[in-house]
Amino acid sequence: AMPVALAKGEFVPHYQPLYRLSDLKVVGVEALARWQRPDGLPALNPQQFIDLAERTGLIRPLGRALLEQACRQGAAWREEGHDLLVSVNLSPLQLGEPGLAAEVADILHRTGLPAHRLQLEITESAAADQHRDRLRELAALGLRLAVDDFGTGYANLTVLSRLPVTGLKVAGELVADLDTAAPAAADILRHTIGLCHDLGIEVTAEGLETEARERLVSELGCDLGQGYLFARPAPPAEIGVLLG
Repeated sequence: AMPVALAKGEFVPHYQPLYRLSDLKVVGVEALARWQRPDGLPALNPQQFIDLAERTGLIRPLGRALLEQACRQGAAWREEGHDLLVSVNLSPLQLGEPGLAAEVADILHRTGLPAHRLQLEITESAAADQHRDRLRELAALGLRLAVDDFGTGYANLTVLSRLPVTGLKVAGELVADLDTAAPAAADILRHTIGLCHDLGIEVTAEGLETEARERLVSELGCDLGQGYLFARPAPPAEIGVLLG
């Protein structure tokens, strides 16, 4: 059913706000795929279809469609006076496409979103050196690159120092470890944040579900926060209410 659904435009992004922890202002959004099925069927979350899309190769056209929708929405918010960073996930299969940078440039041109307002999120495994040239092509467009779910895969800070990465998103699992009050968890996160800042990399804490977690990551030096404490992913109209 997925190819037909893609052709019909049933895959749409919902948006989860990114908050600046210093003043709790919304400074960006992450676009997260949803399958809005017809006939009153409940929408499906990425966990229910992204793996299948990657195995079948549909992630390429699906990723393009979601990127264009997110850029178009970001440009619309900008026209309304909300200059948000729009963060979109990029799959390893998309990174393997030779014409990816040209495709992204075309989408930015057609939607009117400035390149510096787009952030592409890559997995830790994709941050390994095999995609270095592709990442540099993307960075040359003026957009931002962030490593997603850091701490659950293969990347390390040495690799990050060799790549044009401007952001790092700490995995919710690592943030949740702070709840155990284990000193090691806080120390690891503190040193990671410090090293990232030395490299000029902005750090986002994912999975913020409690005020205690938000307070701890803020004290440790995280720049941005994202999680159910602030807001769940929602359609553009609901995000517009948060923006005022």
